[in-house]
Amino acid sequence: MKILEEKKSSVVLELSVEEAEAIAADLRENADLVGAGGAELLKLLPQAQQAHSVTMRYEWIGPEDLRGH
Repeated sequence: MKILEEKKSSVVLELSVEEAEAIAADLRENADLVGAGGAELLKLLPQAQQAHSVTMRYEWIGPEDLRGH
């Protein structure tokens, strides 16, 4: 995972599909701890059937504004 841009109110991350899959597994395993925020993040992560050459970029501005690029 690489931080592409970091501001006071947002962070833009770039991660490989393998990293995203590992994060997704952690979110599923800890669903009771991460709650609704984790469930929303899980929706944005690439699915296993997607090509492994894809690199995802995410921008975090706040709990209500997490979106993939």
